[in-house]
Order: sequence, then C-alpha cells, then structure tokens
Amino acid sequence: MTTDQEDDTVTEDTPRQEEGSRALVLRGELSRLPEPLQDKIFALHRRIALLLERRQGSVVQFASAQHDREGSKIVLELAKLTAQRLDRKVLLFAIGPVPYALPNGAGRPSSDESWEKAVRGGIIIEEHIHVIEGTSLSYCQIGSSAEALPAILDNPRFDVFVNLLRSRFDMVLVDCPSIADSSVAARIASISDGVVLIVDAGKTRWQVIKNQIREIQANHGSVLGVVLNKRKFYIPEFIYKRL
Repeated sequence: MTTDQEDDTVTEDTPRQEEGSRALVLRGELSRLPEPLQDKIFALHRRIALLLERRQGSVVQFASAQHDREGSKIVLELAKLTAQRLDRKVLLFAIGPVPYALPNGAGRPSSDESWEKAVRGGIIIEEHIHVIEGTSLSYCQIGSSAEALPAILDNPRFDVFVNLLRSRFDMVLVDCPSIADSSVAARIASISDGVVLIVDAGKTRWQVIKNQIREIQANHGSVLGVVLNKRKFYIPEFIYKRL
C-alpha cells in the first residue's frame, strides 16, 4: 500500500504460503512458524486485546482489502497461537470457502441447510463445532459456497447465534471473505467488537482502504486497525528498530 498515512495503522508481517502449496491445514500441533514470526503474530493478539480491554467473549472480524483471502492465513495462525500460548478457548469462525482444510477425523463442514436451521432457531448444534484435538482451539465453517451465505447472514437471529458463540468462547475470530469481493464483513460488523482489515503492501490504494472503512462504519461497525501484510524492508529491519 503506497501511503504516507501509516502512523495510525497496525503494521504486522505474516509468513507467505510455501511454494507449491494449495491449501493450509488446520492442525492440532504447535505452530511450526519460526519464533520471530510467531512473536509478530502474537503481538497482533496483544494489540487487539488492549483495544478491546481484554474483555471475555470478544468477537473480532478479519477481512482482506484486496480480491483474495490472504488474510485467512493470518487469522489461522492467530487462532492457533492464542489458543496455544494462553490456553484460552478460541473459536475460528470461517465464513464462506477458505484456503485451509479441517484435519483428518474432524468431520466435514455442516450443510448450509443445517446452518440455516440453527441460525433460524438461535441455537448451536454441536456437530457444527469441531474441537481440534489436544488444543483449546475450535473451528466451524458457515456457508460452503458464497451463494448460500445471504440466506444465513440476513436472518435477523444471526446476531443471537453469534452471541451464543460469544458466551461459549473466550475469543471468536471471524474469518470473512474479502471486503473487495463481498459485503459480508460490512454486513455483520455491527455484531462484532471490531474489524481488522488486512492489506497487502503495494496492492491497494489508501483511498480504497478509507472507503472500505467508511462502509464498515456505515453499518455501525468499529475498525480496530489495518494489518499491513507482505511489507518489504529495503533497509535491514534491525536499523528500523534503532531509529
């Protein structure tokens, strides 16, 4: 992102997907990220916790600003590290198709009809929630296709359903479709405690980001900050730290 207005943004780097890999896998073991990258991801959690005053049952949305779901990788690692380091009950709540898969033995995503029934009744069906064995992390995915989402998310009892999730977990991380491709993030912003936009450096103009922020705010949502992803250090990073 080319802008001089980086003072009021959250800036974090994130690992890139390995060459030749088509999908990330949600696993129960400790993250295999290098320690420095784990620390950067966990620093994002600390900033969010401070902004939300460490309230229990926080619901935080994440959405990429550009036409992809690169942000899903950040949310996945954030969920794993928060559960592992703090032993908190964390739910990774994915909306729509995502670039990672459930681990073997965790079962298949629930059908869209089953989700509609649960949301309409304001209830949680246990088969919707997949506990990742050996961790305090759980996962669920709503909407196997983008076409199925409106009928679920437009239901007036969807906020009741989200509040039920809030009551069962210390933190709910909502992995939304790209805000450039979908209105989902803006549509449900009012029922979360905050929205984090994930911006690939050099790909999105600051004016576009400001318009996306206004869209979220127009739907009574609160933007916690912007994660600047894939930022390049043309000067060695240790020199930045000395300045």
